[in-house]
Parts: sequence; structure tokens; C-alpha cells
Amino acid sequence: MLSSARQGPDSEARTPDLLRLRLQRVEDSRDWCLKLISKLIHEMSQPLTILYGEMHLALRNHPTEASLRAVVESSVQQVDRLSRLVRRLREMAQVERPMALAGGASLVDEVREAVETYRPVADLKQATIVVEEQGDGEVAIAAAHLRQTVHELVKVAVQRSPRGGSVFLSLSAPEEHVALLRVVDQGPALSSEEVALLLDPLMRSPARRTDFVDSSLEWCLAKRTAEAWWGSFNLESGPERGCTASLVLPVWRLDGPQSETNSFD
Repeated sequence: MLSSARQGPDSEARTPDLLRLRLQRVEDSRDWCLKLISKLIHEMSQPLTILYGEMHLALRNHPTEASLRAVVESSVQQVDRLSRLVRRLREMAQVERPMALAGGASLVDEVREAVETYRPVADLKQATIVVEEQGDGEVAIAAAHLRQTVHELVKVAVQRSPRGGSVFLSLSAPEEHVALLRVVDQGPALSSEEVALLLDPLMRSPARRTDFVDSSLEWCLAKRTAEAWWGSFNLESGPERGCTASLVLPVWRLDGPQSETNSFD
């Protein structure tokens, strides 16, 4: 488990394991980025081909005002698709960008802030948000990554909640040095294949119903963020309705008055 510790006799023994895990993370991130680049090239080729073809024909012929308007309307649709692709790339790149671990980040504070941010959206749907807190330990993750992940999990739960439904959040410590955030919604149930696609949007499947740019990335990004900080993320769906997202993160622990290195127990 990731913890913060002073340099000492055991630090040198832990260094090979720490280096191995960091190298493994770098390799995983590299493979993920290569898959993402391949996916984006494929996704961008179609709108660019359509843009070029329609504009080229409009310039070669003697277009009427109506035909030019049709070309412009089609071009706007393709540019919108490309813009959404860029946003997807920015979101994914943010997760893969290494960040320094300067200290613990408060999971409780981030949950409270996210709930207050999305409570007005829930109120419009007459939905309720219930939070159960057990413990207030800080977790070993960059504050920016934690904030983004928690906000996205609360946002998607509120969005999935039916009118008059509820969203349940619980914070607990199921094991020593581990913090668990569970976010339960009452949205539509998902099949096991749908869950797999949401956790890995780069996976190819003939059953995919939506385009890459229209697929939700919140759960996928939460999974990759948790794993980047030596935690875990799981998504389960009930047989009839509802999904439960479980975010597990190591707790930030100070073994001495100074924190100089990260180590693994």
C-alpha cells in the first residue's frame, strides 16, 4: 500500500519495488496513449474526408445558395464532431499526465464540494443526494486528480438519476490504510458488456451503440486515475436498475515528522 515515509533503513529495500511499479505505470500509460492515438486517427478520418469532399465539390461546381447552405450545415456538424474529439483527448490526457504527490488530499472535502456543486441539478429533477461519512483520512493522490474524479462520479450519478430518485454516497475505511467511496445511482441497468465498454472506450465491439465521441468517459477516467495512484475502481450494475461505482484509494500516512519519499508497505 502506498504511504508516505521518511527515508530510513527500509527505504532502500523498498526502492526496487517502487521503481518497478512506476515503470509499469509508464509502460501502461504508453500503451494506452498509442491505442488512443490509433482510435483518434480512425475517428477523425471520416469527418475530415466529408469536409474535404463536400467543400471540394462546392468549389468545382456552380453552387446555388441552397446547396452552399447544405454544405455549410454539414460542415458545422463535422466540425462539432472534431471539437468533441478534441475535448475527449484533453480529458484523457489530463489523467495520463504525471503529477507530484505533495501531500494527502481530503476525500471527504472533495465529496462535500461535489455534492454542493451538483445539488442544484438534482433539485431540478427532484432527486435527493444522501451522504454517509465514516472517517476523514486523507488519501494519497494529487488533489487535482481527486477533485476531477469525485466531481465526475457525482455528476454522472446525478445525471443518471430518474426524476424523484436518489443518489447515495458512502465513505468508509474497509481496510487499514484504505479509503472507499461508493456512489450508487438509480439509473437504468447496464449489461456486463456495456460496463466493459464504459470502462474501456477503446475496446472494439460490434455491440457498441454509440460513437466514441458520444460515449461517457467518466467511469473510464475514474478507473485510470485510481490505478495511476495504486488504487482501484469497480463498476457494478443491478439486475433491474442502478449502478454502483466503487473508488478505492490508499490513505496518506505520515510515519514521521518529515515526508520526503513515497514508499510501499
